[in-house]
Parts: sequence; C-alpha cells; structure tokens
Amino acid sequence: MNRVIFALAAILLIAASVSAEEMQAAPYGFVQTWYSHASNGLDGDAAMSQSGFGLKRARLGVMLKGENFMGNVLVEGAGGFVVRDAYIDWYVNDMFTLTMGRFRGAGSQAAGLTSPIALDLPEYSLVGKNWAAGTVGADSRTMGMQVTA
Repeated sequence: MNRVIFALAAILLIAASVSAEEMQAAPYGFVQTWYSHASNGLDGDAAMSQSGFGLKRARLGVMLKGENFMGNVLVEGAGGFVVRDAYIDWYVNDMFTLTMGRFRGAGSQAAGLTSPIALDLPEYSLVGKNWAAGTVGADSRTMGMQVTA
C-alpha cells in the first residue's frame, strides 16, 4: 500500500510542477507470457505429460516529460500489483541530473538494468538474486536520490 501511495504522490508532484502545455505523457508497457510442456517419454498407459501457460510479466507505465524534468511510474500486474518505478529526473543543467524516488540503481543489483524483454530464457542470475535479496536493491530498485554527471 505504501508503494501505491508513493506512486500517486510522484505523479501529483510532477503534474503540479508544470503547466499542461509543457507536459507530455507517453504510456508504455508490455506483456510477457510463458509456455511449458513436460513428458516422461513413455507410450500407452504409462505415458504422462503436462502443459502449462501463464503470464510472466504484465507491466504498464507512464512517462511524463517536461522542459527540465522527466517522471516515470511503472507498475507490475502479473502476480499482484507492485510499483516498480516511481521517480523524477530533474535536469539541473547540461551536466547534472538529479534522480529522486524509486528507480533502478547503479551497480549489479541483480542485473536490474538489463531489459526484462531480453531476459526470456536466461533469467536474472542466481548469484545476482541472492546478493540483491540481502541488500536494499532486492528487486533491483533503490529508493532515494542520485546525482548523475
């Protein structure tokens, strides 16, 4: 519930900071499914097989752009509602960008910067998942503020 409130607060902050003429909204998202089939390879009465189909990821986001900022909110719908990203990038000047909110952090963080579309067969590494589970970036996101030069 706290993540939902955080996402709504981020959207309201972005919307309140600029006029409607300056803001552009771009929705995006994707759906990723899976299918599996297993069989024991036998014939007749001893034959057994099982198939499965499901929803691996279903993400929907909105990117808001202004003259000197960009805001992003991304939610996950498969397996329950989860806010993945809710952040604002403020372009302070030509050299510095200030990112505030919940976003993909720097570093490994379980390969969070790798697109989930590219991770179809090889999922996030087990080492990366185990490392991230013991840190703040357990889902490859971090909460806070970051200055990028």
